[in-house]
Amino acid sequence: MKINLKIVLVIMVFWAVATVAPAQNVCSKQTGDAMKIFIRNASEKAFTVNYVDENCKESSGDTVEPGKAFSGDATGGDAFRVRETGTNNVIQTVVANPSNTTTTIGIVKNSDPSQSFIQTLNQIRRGRNLPEIELNDSLTKGCQWFADLMAKFDKGGHDAVLIGGNSYKDMQNPWDRSKKMGYVGDGGTEATGEGDVTDIMLLGGDSMIGWASSSTHYRPFLAMDGQMFKQVGFGYAKSAKKPNYYYTCAVFGNPEEDNSGGGNNNAGNNQANVKEPIKTNAPDGLKFTEAKFYQMQNGTEKYGTSFVRSSLEELNAEFSFENPSGQPFNVELRTYFNGKMIDSQPMKDLKGTGSMSILVAGKEGEAGRVQGGNYRFEVLLNGEVVLSAEATVK
Repeated sequence: MKINLKIVLVIMVFWAVATVAPAQNVCSKQTGDAMKIFIRNASEKAFTVNYVDENCKESSGDTVEPGKAFSGDATGGDAFRVRETGTNNVIQTVVANPSNTTTTIGIVKNSDPSQSFIQTLNQIRRGRNLPEIELNDSLTKGCQWFADLMAKFDKGGHDAVLIGGNSYKDMQNPWDRSKKMGYVGDGGTEATGEGDVTDIMLLGGDSMIGWASSSTHYRPFLAMDGQMFKQVGFGYAKSAKKPNYYYTCAVFGNPEEDNSGGGNNNAGNNQANVKEPIKTNAPDGLKFTEAKFYQMQNGTEKYGTSFVRSSLEELNAEFSFENPSGQPFNVELRTYFNGKMIDSQPMKDLKGTGSMSILVAGKEGEAGRVQGGNYRFEVLLNGEVVLSAEATVK
């Protein structure tokens, strides 16, 4: 069981900036409607977002790590003070504005959007003690080609045929484009976005933090859950019809000599090594909600308990959890094929509420590769099974 490195990511990125108040003595004045507010951290240092009430009293708030975002309920006119963790210095004050809901702190501005993208990405990676990632020319060419295609037809997605027609069959998928542009290695984990742009110097970094701070598509940007890459490409293009509207693309890869984690797992090859239980402190209120199997079909997850081998490229499993505290926790993931354990591995430092997915067997683009039989997926907390799911491949 390897982490699925062929996940195709789709994020509709709409760029907006909430009202920023430079003065430290700004207080809440609830003059608007209920709304959501988002404050994204594109810097290399963590910060806290503290609410300031109408009496100018500041409450201790949430910590936001580099690459992530604060989101909360607010009323128009509410004030939030952003402070650097450790020094407690005020970075800026944000006032909730229903017409502009998102503030981003720390983006590297650059007249070359690809440099804004890679510099901002590596900035947050440094803040998370991750190795920097290299902007690769071949991956960039593939991404730029696809951004141009999306802009030409004013249509987002990942499938070149669905966007432009059968004449683009040889460039249909992200991995096709990477290979066509000369990339030697595993290059196919792609993210795309689209939206209005008010400042071209922020385009690359704003696209990056939009992907990284999403609730589901952050993994390759933050090197989480096995999605660890050494190289990335970035492309952007202005819409052919809509003024100030841009399409963006990022694609990740590992060169051939470092093709670890490439999603080539096949069930039934080896008996997994049985390890000592993963130990962790369970946060108060932690709940595990659901486990299930799925296959990717036309870019979406199709869940079920029975799958047809002849049409199955990959068999994936997903589990969901709720963690109301800020405390991280670890779990162990096990998969079985016809009653025999085929893999066991840890998944560490899970926080918040969400879902995690893994590749159980198969390889994208190779239908029929998943072996027929009975599969079981388990999530273990301190050695005890807290979630499980079963599926049959016929």
